[in-house]
Amino acid sequence: MFIFQRGAFVSEPAILVKRKGLASQVWSMEKLENKLIDMRDLYEERKEKNLPLQVRVPTYKWHE
Repeated sequence: MFIFQRGAFVSEPAILVKRKGLASQVWSMEKLENKLIDMRDLYEERKEKNLPLQVRVPTYKWHE
């Protein structure tokens, strides 16, 4: 988002998220903060229930 102010462009900070096998995304600072809160809550919930912190998801190779 660009804001025109006194003859100059000012932009908000943004985070470029890159993940293997997926398209890149641009997140706002607010979205990053929300993702971090979600991760913290998930971490605390799994610790309380003595569940593994990492769950392995099988990777599938797509054949064309």
